[in-house]
Amino acid sequence: MGGIKKMKILVFSDPEFKKSVSGSPIELQINPEKYTHNHEVSYDLAQGIGTSGTSIKFLKITPEKVNFDIYLDGTGVIQPVEDVASFIQNFKSLVYDYNGKIHSSNYLELNWGQSIFRCRLTKMDITYSMFKPDGDPLRASMSLSFEEFLDARYIILEEKSSSPDLTHLRMVKAGDTLPEMCYEIYGDFSYYIAVAEVNNLNDFRDLEAGQLIKFPPIKEEV
Repeated sequence: MGGIKKMKILVFSDPEFKKSVSGSPIELQINPEKYTHNHEVSYDLAQGIGTSGTSIKFLKITPEKVNFDIYLDGTGVIQPVEDVASFIQNFKSLVYDYNGKIHSSNYLELNWGQSIFRCRLTKMDITYSMFKPDGDPLRASMSLSFEEFLDARYIILEEKSSSPDLTHLRMVKAGDTLPEMCYEIYGDFSYYIAVAEVNNLNDFRDLEAGQLIKFPPIKEEV
């Protein structure tokens, strides 16, 4: 039988989560006692002038958030980290500090059992609670907050709405034609000329797989 599976934090330098950073993964000494997984939908609650009620209008589904505390013990009571201060310094350098090669902090994947959460660290609070005679910490807790990371291309591919009164971005797939894409968005093939002009396309037939096309909102003529 296997032992208790420890939470691991995998660290990457690219938004595709393919380039692992040296020092990854980080295995926690003690699994979180609990964690909070936040889901939120954002609505526009503005009330129209001269109306008696508020109309709730969907805006967006906001990125999911995960929060939990981790504990470090260097007293030997449990399997200790070699040095609490060194662990925290290494942890901070991997998940929090600025990576000059990518001009941001690193990308993270929380991996625990069957749960995988791709994210970025948004907040880290550290509390020290026991010390050696020289002042080095023996115990510490870290309150961590993470926000879901979705690559821009993934968001575009996952976009499901087709309302013609919204601006859309679509990624061209092999075999796509502009008239067919216009029909998918607007329900009308004839808008392809206007869309070609918006996207500065010299030839609407010359589309490349992976190319992003902007479809502006249209207004019905009264």
